[in-house]
Amino acid sequence: MNVSWLTLRDLEYVVAVAKHEHFGHAAKECNVSQPTLSTQIKKIEGYLGTLLFDRNNRRVVATKSGKKMAEQAAVILDEARKIPALLGQESSSLQESIKLGVIYSAASFIPYALSDLLKAFRGIPISLREGTTEELVRELKSGALDAV
Repeated sequence: MNVSWLTLRDLEYVVAVAKHEHFGHAAKECNVSQPTLSTQIKKIEGYLGTLLFDRNNRRVVATKSGKKMAEQAAVILDEARKIPALLGQESSSLQESIKLGVIYSAASFIPYALSDLLKAFRGIPISLREGTTEELVRELKSGALDAV
């Protein structure tokens, strides 16, 4: 199962729904509408091929798979939140821009990821380079790219 299409935002949605056991409350926490959140959760469940939440008129309860995913998603989000602080400690070594490499097949997801990156790295220009995995890894190793 390939989950490389999951975004941090998707993980935030899963964690919020599991935490609140209510789509409306989770949507409010995530600053999205309830229909948007519900649609995205259904999309995630469709991609994963498993039900993450049992729903009824009164309550939403995480399934066994949903609980596991929410727990792991919380760990991933905690780790992702550490990145700006880690980079801030090394800010003297940061260049004037961040150079990112993206494989061609993932380029369509960039608008979603880029908004979070721009918030995390306010004031630092981000440049993107599309390429094949091999090209991007080579450029990352050579220092031409900061991340892939």
